[in-house]
Order: sequence, then structure tokens, then C-alpha cells
Amino acid sequence: MSSLQPQDEVKPGAPDWVVTFGDMMSLLLTFFVLLLSFSTMEAARFKMISGYMREAFGLQTEKNYTGIPMGTTILSTDARQTTDPADQINLVQVIRREMEKAGMDSRGKVKMSEAGVAIQLEGELVFDSGSSVLKPIALPLLDAIADIAKNQSGMLEVEGHTDDIPVSNSRYPSNWELSSARAGSAARYMIDRGMPPPRIKAVGYADTRPIEANTNSKNRSLNRRVEFLFVRPPEARDGGDPTPLRLDDAPAPSTAP
Repeated sequence: MSSLQPQDEVKPGAPDWVVTFGDMMSLLLTFFVLLLSFSTMEAARFKMISGYMREAFGLQTEKNYTGIPMGTTILSTDARQTTDPADQINLVQVIRREMEKAGMDSRGKVKMSEAGVAIQLEGELVFDSGSSVLKPIALPLLDAIADIAKNQSGMLEVEGHTDDIPVSNSRYPSNWELSSARAGSAARYMIDRGMPPPRIKAVGYADTRPIEANTNSKNRSLNRRVEFLFVRPPEARDGGDPTPLRLDDAPAPSTAP
């Protein structure tokens, strides 16, 4: 006669392995919290990386993040050859430091786009009204820009821009000649400071590319500007929309001369 074995009683509550699993998850969470606390969070880098994450999960974004985000080297954050968005951010930081050293950070701004990194300087900071002669006060900053440009692998484009008020002197028949002469003057200064001539281009746009509507004196002062564009090498560009990815600094208001 066989005896019946009693069935195993089911213990109340969660299985034993859940306790071990919970401990492991708590340790992992603590580890990543410590990593985050030891790191330096940069808003621009966070936005860039979040773009990669959104694309990875199949979400549509306005920008196409096709490169691989790279970390910042602990050896140097100075200007160097720029091929990826992280290096572009480093270049922006270097330029801003130089603008602060020259005391001109409130009269210009730096922006990053798919085309590269651009420095926008108020026209009155670099030139007198109706003139293409560089002002001495701007030369220290131009020296720093030239030194940075020499360490980049791409082109440096110097752009001259004006407002919609026609120039009133006999030397320049229109704003086209004035903007071109200003771009050429700044480009020639870059060459005199060691910038290889084949890697620099000067172009005048007159009043065809305003950043604000020419409706008042404040907006016109913003449109009268000189831009230095550090062009990314073609192999590092994905043909995206040139709308700025980051535009933090706003130029201080100025009055027209």
C-alpha cells in the first residue's frame, strides 16, 4: 500500500529570487546616481545626446543626429580639428573664453550649426560707420580668432553684413561694396596672422541676410555685423538644415552711429 506524498505548500508573498533581483537593481541605481553626481552636466551636450536617444527610439526630430556623440577629453579642451558635434561644443567654449578675455562677450555671440561654428560680432565693434578699416579695439579678439582658425581643418569664411540703409560716401557706391570690403579687410588680417590663404574666404552679403527685420535702430544695429564661420570639413557634415542647434548668447543692444 503506497502512501500519498503531501503536496508542497505554496508560500505566501513573492518568490525568493525577487529579493536578490531587487538588491541588484538597487546597487545598479546607486552606481549610476554616483556616476551622474561625479559628472558635469552641460545643457547643450545633454540636448545633443537626447536627440540621439529620441532617434534611437524611433521618434521624429527636427534635426538629424547621424554622428556618434563623443566625450570631452580630460587632457585638453583647447581648439583642435573639429569633425563631430562634441568637438564643435568644445570649440564654442574656447571662443567664448577668448571673447570674455577681450571683454567683448556682451557684443557678440557664438552659434553652432550643421555648417560649423559661427562668431557674430557687432559691426560697430569692428568698423567705424561707413569704413572698412579695422578698429584697434577689435584686434586682440581677431588675433585669438586667427590662432583658433589655424588649428582647424576646415575653411574660415568671413562674412560682411549691413542694414538696409544705403551707404552715404563716395568710396562705396552701395552696401555691397562696403560689406565686401569689410569682409576682405578682416580676411586679410587673418592671413597676416598666419591663416593659410587657401583656407579662407571673404564674402559680402550687404543687407540680404538680416537676422532681424530692419524696422528700428536696434534691429539695424544687430544686422550690421561681421561673421566668422568655422566651416566643418565636408566628410563631417551630413547635409542637414543649417538652422542653429544652439544659440545661447544674445548680443547687447547698441545704438547706430
